[in-house]
Amino acid sequence: MSRRYPVAQHCRSLCECRRGHRIASLVYGIGLVYVGLLPGSAFSSTAETANFVVSAETAPTAALIAETAEEWRATLSREWLGRDLEDWTEKCVVRVEAARARLSGDTTYTLIRGDVARWRMALRGPLDRILETLIPHEVLHTVLASHFREAVPRWADEGAALSVEAPHEQDRLWKLQGERLLREPRQRLSELFAMDSYPEDAFELRAFYMQGASVTQFLLMAGKSRFVEFITAGKANGWERAVPEFYGFEDISVLEAAWTHWLLQERPLIDIADGQSLSQALDTTASISLVGVRGEGTGP
Repeated sequence: MSRRYPVAQHCRSLCECRRGHRIASLVYGIGLVYVGLLPGSAFSSTAETANFVVSAETAPTAALIAETAEEWRATLSREWLGRDLEDWTEKCVVRVEAARARLSGDTTYTLIRGDVARWRMALRGPLDRILETLIPHEVLHTVLASHFREAVPRWADEGAALSVEAPHEQDRLWKLQGERLLREPRQRLSELFAMDSYPEDAFELRAFYMQGASVTQFLLMAGKSRFVEFITAGKANGWERAVPEFYGFEDISVLEAAWTHWLLQERPLIDIADGQSLSQALDTTASISLVGVRGEGTGP
């Protein structure tokens, strides 16, 4: 959630590892190396793939986490970037604490002269939820950081990461927090897009996550690669120019009105034909026509 900025990036999911000396290694599966640690270490086993070094309490857990992270890295890079990422020059060091504790994740990296290094990731919670929700969330942070090689806008980084969590986890989040978007004050999108730090207040932080997740979900109906291109253009040329270029809305205020109306309609899935913008698709969808809502701002 919080980040050390601008030198180091730090991400956490919504919801010190003490490494021992390596004393043995053997091949575990294809491309995976298992490394035993000294007895007494809090994380007694490590598994290593092309891009991840995972420390966990048991060898099977470490291997499973490493392989799953590698698979998600490949899948997410193709889905969001349309290409495979090259292997990192420095592997991401992952610490896993599989327990019944509340699910939480943490990813840090350092931006150095246009490159990303010193990857660190911590995963805590029940193993099944780590595998299906936490790993894709945290790995997408690394995929986007690898692509942009600079700070990713807060709302987009977290909104995208929340969108790849397990569907039932997303449903759970909406049931717990979603109504707040309509019944409580929220930031205007022009302010949200410009944020370069997380809110300090816990209540405001939850609202930030939900708003970022909702806006991202809305924009993702036009495609993941378009979303990444939109972020690139917004950072380079300003959000007011990027909004009409990539989504067809006249400006951010019209986008905000459309998003608010979509929320009021309980977030229906909109089909977008080839060559259509998101704005055009909404205008041709009877259940969420934008007639009468242009320029309304944030709504209730």
